[in-house]
Amino acid sequence: MEGYNLTSLVFSTQPLGPVCGGTVFTLKLDNLFGQNYQISGYRGIDIPGQGRTVMFSVSQLF
Repeated sequence: MEGYNLTSLVFSTQPLGPVCGGTVFTLKLDNLFGQNYQISGYRGIDIPGQGRTVMFSVSQLF
């Protein structure tokens, strides 16, 4: 099995002001470049790794 590199990126911001105060916006990208890879599984069966994943969340702080 050849080696591989995975790149992830996370961006998070908390706007100021009366309208958005306490709100946190987060954007996360896993496997940014869509690298194909495999994870060693049970009894030598390789499992394909997860492809590019994009997640967005909004949180409210009290």
